[in-house]
Amino acid sequence: MSSAWKNVLSTALLLGAIAGVIWYVGVYWPKQQALQAVADTMIDPWSAQFRNVRLSGSSYCGEVNAKNRMGAYTGFSPFLVFMHDEPLVLMEKDDRNPNLGLAEHCKPKD
Repeated sequence: MSSAWKNVLSTALLLGAIAGVIWYVGVYWPKQQALQAVADTMIDPWSAQFRNVRLSGSSYCGEVNAKNRMGAYTGFSPFLVFMHDEPLVLMEKDDRNPNLGLAEHCKPKD
C-alpha cells in the first residue's frame, strides 16, 4: 500500500472516531441519562421497558412499563424528562390524573 493511501485511510479512521465520540457525547449519553433517571423512579428499575422515546426540545418524551411490587408489569405510562444539570422526571402515574401537560408537550411537531 502506498504512503498516500495509508494517509487517506488513517485520516478516514481518525475522522470516523471523532464523529463517533461526538455522537456518543451529544446524542447517546444524554438519552441514556434520561432513561436511567426514569428507571430509577421504578420499584424494579431493571424491568423498565421503553418505547416511543424521542427528543422534544431539551426534553425526552416516551412511555415506560415496569414491574410493580407484585412482580407484574403495570402497562406503559407516559414520561417526560427535562434535561438540565440533573434530569427532572415527570410521569403520569394513573388514569385519574391524565393531564399533567405531558401529552401537549410531547406531541410531535408538524
